[in-house]
Amino acid sequence: MRKKEQNKTAATRYRQKKKMEAALSASRMQELELEKNNLEKQEEDLRRQIKMVKQLLREIVSKKPNKATAASSISKIKTNGSIRAPQKARRK
Repeated sequence: MRKKEQNKTAATRYRQKKKMEAALSASRMQELELEKNNLEKQEEDLRRQIKMVKQLLREIVSKKPNKATAASSISKIKTNGSIRAPQKARRK
């Protein structure tokens, strides 16, 4: 009778342990999916920035401006380490 009781408690512990492992795996999977989505957004932003820089370089090369003009064009689009499209001047 005692062996049967020990086996029953061991089986219960095993099932609880498996449920806990499954819950941890599901939680980890959600974390990884969030990280994946964030990385995909970051990749998209970087690709957009690369495309913009290439376009800028093509414009600069095709116009063949002097070095001062090229430097001022590039400095206009740099903001806090990120690259943004040039904006039209706002009227006040």
